[in-house]
Amino acid sequence: MPKILLTFILLSLIIPLACRKKEKVPFGQEDSLSVSNQIKVWRDTLKHYQFLEFSETPLILTGRLFPNDTIYQGKGEIRKIAHLLSFWRMTQDTFHLDSLLFFVDSLNPKDTFCSVIYNDFTRHTIAIFQYDSLWLIRFRDSVSLETVIRIGYSLPQEREKVYPLTGRRCLLFKKENGDYKLQRLSGFTFSYPKDSAPGIKSVSLSQEGRSVTISRDEFGKPIILDSLPSFRSEEPIVVNVICEEPSDTLNIKYFGFLYKKGERQFLGEGYNFNGSLTFSRVGISHLFIEIIPAKNILYPDFTYYYTILALPLRITH
Repeated sequence: MPKILLTFILLSLIIPLACRKKEKVPFGQEDSLSVSNQIKVWRDTLKHYQFLEFSETPLILTGRLFPNDTIYQGKGEIRKIAHLLSFWRMTQDTFHLDSLLFFVDSLNPKDTFCSVIYNDFTRHTIAIFQYDSLWLIRFRDSVSLETVIRIGYSLPQEREKVYPLTGRRCLLFKKENGDYKLQRLSGFTFSYPKDSAPGIKSVSLSQEGRSVTISRDEFGKPIILDSLPSFRSEEPIVVNVICEEPSDTLNIKYFGFLYKKGERQFLGEGYNFNGSLTFSRVGISHLFIEIIPAKNILYPDFTYYYTILALPLRITH
């Protein structure tokens, strides 16, 4: 084939490709920046550790001898808090990661969305227990109590327990007028350790004229903001929490706690808990529920096991 003819054929193939109009990518760096800026706007509302106390907080418990003290039989000697004064938490090594996925609506390609996996991590949450007396319990053998002694201290004693805390949420943003707006939001639940922590079956929330029950399958489900459980400000919300009962109800008891930002309520001991909280600020707020085996608080040497549940609510006038 003559060289001139070959050159002509190659040019006839290359020129149309070079001159073809490039298809516009529906999202790019400016989209990522817009979503990141919106996440910053919501950051204070979404913080996973906002329920923690961060300062000395009273929790007066007069420890008595429970049937669940038998869990340590055969171990010679155990120590149990006889009079708890306070319980609070601090955090160390907290960080945040987001995973963004952009996509368009297959039925309406002009609608652009961003799905965000929103991850908060705290490697070291420090639970601090303050007490002024201990039970010293000694066993003669695996079935016989030998002695029980109460030890008092002139100054309050402290015990720290370190554990992780993770808040993993799902967010959905939609592009509107060139900017992204939060459209859907989920709460989160976290259990430590996963195979031994208490299980929450359902939570019921009620206020005069309205009621909603949220099952375990719905705890992490993203919900349209306008469809979040809605309650009036300055009126109590009654909360009922139903937990899974452990196989050993003699030796395993649960303590329940109810939180909103800046407030904690101790719900007592059991497997079903009732309490109430009132929200003042209108907008999106969170109700936090924490279930802790009693032994994790009362035994200074026992590992901290727990389950935390964060439920987003829409508070209206």
